[in-house]
Amino acid sequence: MISEKIQNLMKEVQKECDKEGVSSVCTLNKKGHVAVMITGGLKDIAFCLGAQERELDKQLPIPTKILRSAAVNSINNTNEKDKQHTYIIDDLDEIPNILSRILKGEM
Repeated sequence: MISEKIQNLMKEVQKECDKEGVSSVCTLNKKGHVAVMITGGLKDIAFCLGAQERELDKQLPIPTKILRSAAVNSINNTNEKDKQHTYIIDDLDEIPNILSRILKGEM
């Protein structure tokens, strides 16, 4: 589980971003426990997502669209623990199988 200290820091950053009008999309993950922070309006969030995708495509060997699709599929197959964007992924080994099926055109 993500430590209370990190979660509190994330909340503090979120409040400061809201106060300063800074848009952000931030996701933290520790063994399937996920915390998500989103600030800003729809247009700015879309811009943040686009900038993330562009940078990830430069740094990762697999296109971001494939990774996102696999991750969303995996999350949709898990139980949502609570309404604060914390998810438990029961089997992290599922992601490579999903990626393989996507690359084969099965999904």
